[in-house]
Amino acid sequence: MATLQVLPTPKAPPQTQALLQADQLYKSFVLHHQGGVKLPVLEGVTLTVNPGECVALQGPSGSGKSTFMRSLYANYRVDSGSIWVKHQGRWVDLPQLEAHQLIAVRQHTLGYVSQFLRVIPRVPAVDVAAEPLLELGVDLDEAQTTVRELFSRLNLPERLWQLSPTT
Repeated sequence: MATLQVLPTPKAPPQTQALLQADQLYKSFVLHHQGGVKLPVLEGVTLTVNPGECVALQGPSGSGKSTFMRSLYANYRVDSGSIWVKHQGRWVDLPQLEAHQLIAVRQHTLGYVSQFLRVIPRVPAVDVAAEPLLELGVDLDEAQTTVRELFSRLNLPERLWQLSPTT
């Protein structure tokens, strides 16, 4: 019989300007069809993102970039570590949230676009990116203006904004 391991409740990050702070993330996968082999993917990964920063993850295929992103969005549960997000003025630890709380964070604070984006052909990228804002009740013009500003910050050429993201 397995024993329940009680871990100490993680403390929120100290007063900082950060908006996201991942601390000592560990994530592994068990390959059940290969004799239960445990495959460590993230080992002690830490990241802090401050307002206005643009962060790029780079590394060879299979190095854990997608696993890290899915963990930051709480699509994957981490084996250990904290993922603190500044949500509506207070810190929340994503791995500790109930499902309804996580949904609220995703609706208002945190977004994620998979590398395997599935969109309707011929829908402009600006419209695809504005959709979450529209779902929150933001006016169409304001949502598109916000998206255009973000696209500019990301140095996405304006000539691409009206093309489908699949282009």
